[in-house]
Amino acid sequence: MAFLLDRWEIDSDTRRIACDGFETRVSPKAMGVLLALDAAWGGVVSRDTLLDTVWPGVTVGEEVLTQAIAELRRAFGDDRRQPSAIETVHKRGYRLLLKRDPMQPPQSEGGLGPARGPSVAVLPFRALGSDEAALTLADGLSRDVSVSLARTRWLFVSALASSSALAAGGSGPVQAAARLGVRYILDGTVIVDGRRFRLSVSLCDATDGGTVWAEIVERPLDDLFEIIDSVAGAVAMAVESEIVFSERRRAMLSPIESLDAWGAFHRGTALASASDPGRLEEAEALLLRATSLAPDAPRILAATSALYFRRTCLAIPETHRQDRAKAVEFAERAVASDARDPMALMARGMNHVVAGEVEAGRARYQDAIALNRNFAHARYYLAYTSIYADDFSAGLQQMDFAHRLSPVDPMRFSFLAARGQLHSLHGEVEEGADLADRALSEPNANFWNHCIAAWCAERAGRRDTAGRYAAALKAQRPDFRREDYFAIFQFSDTNRRAVETAFDGIGL
Repeated sequence: MAFLLDRWEIDSDTRRIACDGFETRVSPKAMGVLLALDAAWGGVVSRDTLLDTVWPGVTVGEEVLTQAIAELRRAFGDDRRQPSAIETVHKRGYRLLLKRDPMQPPQSEGGLGPARGPSVAVLPFRALGSDEAALTLADGLSRDVSVSLARTRWLFVSALASSSALAAGGSGPVQAAARLGVRYILDGTVIVDGRRFRLSVSLCDATDGGTVWAEIVERPLDDLFEIIDSVAGAVAMAVESEIVFSERRRAMLSPIESLDAWGAFHRGTALASASDPGRLEEAEALLLRATSLAPDAPRILAATSALYFRRTCLAIPETHRQDRAKAVEFAERAVASDARDPMALMARGMNHVVAGEVEAGRARYQDAIALNRNFAHARYYLAYTSIYADDFSAGLQQMDFAHRLSPVDPMRFSFLAARGQLHSLHGEVEEGADLADRALSEPNANFWNHCIAAWCAERAGRRDTAGRYAAALKAQRPDFRREDYFAIFQFSDTNRRAVETAFDGIGL
């Protein structure tokens, strides 16, 4: 990170401080103190905050901080008694006096360039009152939410230490976002009242100061660690979803020619769930634009792979062979860019499964969930591999989790169809038929939904309904063959026979 403080050039990566031909380098800890003071510019940062920020998890004496401050003063040629760079505020801490050059706004590591994508900072949640449980919950929740969001890997999360230093300096959400170089700020307060606690949390878009999302969570005050784990996961999941929806809305309202890589990505993924070939072509153009602007961004590459995978599943004859090859190509590029990106791993898993390598695909989905337990689509695809493995209870568990994570998902038509197949093949044929039927009323439902609804209705004894759905399927795909279905849905022999029997009953 490089920036200007008055006339001083600062490069935190090389720890270089330079001005008018003079140049020096400081120790890593001294640079850490400078960055913490800069993050809270205009405010006093206490000694305890600086020690916790720069020496986290280490017990050290205050003399190490005194030495770091002295080192910085020497670098800036500063006088402790008449300071122009760093002021000692008696019994309170230190304040940075040097001002940022107005033409050089702060940039978090990596900058705000198109390849980094959306960015967020979690301000330390505040405990209202001095109750020890409230203090523990506020600290634990803010830390765990920050860690959970960072696991997405597509979302840049500012270091909690920097956010803590800013909060200590009294910065508001918009000011904090500007100082940290992020678009979104998550803030929260914790209240403990007897044996219950309440978390009020809000997500702010710093570009206009508006609140994107707000929620109040109340729980009995039982096991503090269990509360932190469950509530932090739920908050992180909601924040991730809201940022995605906010970015999509922003991208859909922007002229296409003005979109950066992440704008094109969000606009493309908003169209990628469509079944209409024209909209899929538009999604392809947008995602290819995004990959050209950010050729090494794993999430963008993975989304492009997923688009071609979807076109493969829709069996568009004109491009089927090329789509299959491109799905594999972009998945491999995504994994090569970041082998620990959950979406890249999911893309590779999808391609394993469609190639008949179900166990390899299942393993990649599990790897993706291990990295981000709130990844709804990975759980959805894992549920399908559970059907193939005849593990219905595991499949339903994954689908329940996926639905809780993303209740209004653009792929809801497919979520419901997956649940319908699970229930029907598990012997719960009435519930299976109902779910498959509901999927047809969802946006972007396609001929596969008619196929699934037809055989699920047949298994439930709803012969007239099954015939109606089969006729709708044939109208959409006159050349449909049951082999097309089993090329995508690779059931075990037992389940395949069950579905084939239903196909026989409705003449497919």
